[in-house]
This record gives sequence, structure tokens and C-alpha cells, in this order.
Amino acid sequence: MAHTITLKLQQAAREFAATDAIGFSLRGGVKYYDRQLKTQAFTNYQAVVFAKAGKQADFYRETLNEGAIVEIFGDSIKIDIYEGKNGQAIVLELNNAKLGFVESAKPTQGLQRLPQPVILPRQRSHPSPIPFDDGIPF
Repeated sequence: MAHTITLKLQQAAREFAATDAIGFSLRGGVKYYDRQLKTQAFTNYQAVVFAKAGKQADFYRETLNEGAIVEIFGDSIKIDIYEGKNGQAIVLELNNAKLGFVESAKPTQGLQRLPQPVILPRQRSHPSPIPFDDGIPF
């Protein structure tokens, strides 16, 4: 079953070389209120997305920076538990991750947001229904 998460990147994506592509490691968290502890807490996520060298990798370098809002989806989730600076840390890793929506925290030149389309109410052009055609072969 597929999983999708939208989050704000806590830091810029970490770039690394892969076999025939370039990997970008993403980390982020989603804040929630823990009712048992009565405090704010985070669910931490990580994912790796791959890009071909050239325009796709350049786009990732430009947009996957600290503060960017990203939608990531993957085939499954793996739970990573390790000892962090402040004790035990749990991170949910999206497997076979892909990017959906991306909005960079840095303004980009030449790109503008398009206005939202205006949807008008639908009007009937004919006051009566379309007549039935008996000549249809089904």
C-alpha cells in the first residue's frame, strides 16, 4: 500500500552519487500534540529520491533546500530506531520514494504563480433533455 507525506524540510537535501543517477536524501518532521505527554512532538520522516544528471538533478538542487515544502510518496514504510543526541530516535523511511509537489523556500527567477482558475456555474444551453436516438446499435 502506498504512503504519502507532505512536510517542510528541516535541512537542504544531502546529495550523493549513485550508480547511474544522483541521490538526494530528504529529512523532515510533522508536528503533532502528544495527548499522553501533553506536549508538542514530531514524527520524523526520511526518504531518498534519485535524479538523472542534468536538468532533473539541477531542479532538485535548486528546490530541495531548507524550508521547502515537499510531497513525497513511497511504496512502503520502514521504521528506523537508533540512539540520537537526546536518546532514542525513531524515523519513518519511505521506500522507493518519489516526489510529488515541491515548493522551494527560495524564490526562483522567472517563475510566477498562476492565478487560481475561476469556475463558473454550469448553465444548460437547452431547456429540454436531448431526445433519445433509437438508431444506436447497443
